[in-house]
Amino acid sequence: MPLRSNEVTNIRLPVFRAIALPLLLMAGMSGFFVWQVHVLQSAVNIEDSADRIMQEAHQSLDLIIGRAAGFHGYLLTHDKTFLVPNNDNEGAVERSLARAQALVPDNSEQRQRLQDIQAAYEIWTTYTHDQLAKGTSSLPGEELKRKLQMDTIRSKVATFLQTEEQLRRIRNQETARTARQIMTRTVSLSAGAALLMAIFSLQQMAGLAKLYRGIFTSVQDNEARQQLALKAALMGSWDRDINSGREYWSAEQESLFGLQPGEFPGTHRAFLDLIVPEDRHIVETAFKDAVNRKLPYRCEYRISLQTGGLRRFTERGEVMRDQTGRPTRMVGISMVMLEPEMAGHAA
Repeated sequence: MPLRSNEVTNIRLPVFRAIALPLLLMAGMSGFFVWQVHVLQSAVNIEDSADRIMQEAHQSLDLIIGRAAGFHGYLLTHDKTFLVPNNDNEGAVERSLARAQALVPDNSEQRQRLQDIQAAYEIWTTYTHDQLAKGTSSLPGEELKRKLQMDTIRSKVATFLQTEEQLRRIRNQETARTARQIMTRTVSLSAGAALLMAIFSLQQMAGLAKLYRGIFTSVQDNEARQQLALKAALMGSWDRDINSGREYWSAEQESLFGLQPGEFPGTHRAFLDLIVPEDRHIVETAFKDAVNRKLPYRCEYRISLQTGGLRRFTERGEVMRDQTGRPTRMVGISMVMLEPEMAGHAA
């Protein structure tokens, strides 16, 4: 006896559930896992790219300082041996800056900062070529001009590095947050998956756990590399809460100011007390202009070291504002300004 239509329907529905639903579940979970791996791998690639950008920027600065030291030595001694690093590094600097440009195609502001560094470097290179063509020692005014040109390059590189460091910190936080969300979702889905998905789920979870551990290890390594880079460049970073006046200083910042780790009281008033009295108004004026007039925060000042003597700093910062435009924080870097005759030691 042929089956009635309702009986056929009653048979088809269980068969559909038994065959189609597991297949749909498998397809859905497969797509979800592939998406997770793609998201995490993209985050890791972004972090690797940030590492390479920082490396190229530091390499460019080291090569430029090497050229400056060799050029300065030649002007003092007329010994052409000093021109070897100057000549060898000229093309290397251009190639390093070009590689850095290629790594930031999606960030127009950072590309513009690199172009500004390139322009400042070309001005300095033209000046050195003119001086070498003259074959005479530089006059005091020319010595000052060369120092100001080099300080401009160092300042622009420092601004680029400080911005890249902030971008990388944000990316690291977003990556870690995404990883935690993905892990939570993965555990929830795996707990409710059918036995048919067990082997596949375990394999994917193992891969995700490995990537997850790698991300947090990368974050820790990045922090260590940032501290090493700041120390090598005689730079420290700081973060100021405009409303409360509280300040956070990196260990490098405290060291450059002659303080032990944790010795800085963490207030804007304490920072001003370290500055020589006649320079405090420079810092305060620059701070007020940045907050109230939205001007770039840039200033130079001197501090009195506990061991005696003075140390000169150049400082750059950026004001962070909320959605209403009200200033909330200022973050930035402080960099030791070396005298021209100390350039060779800094390199």
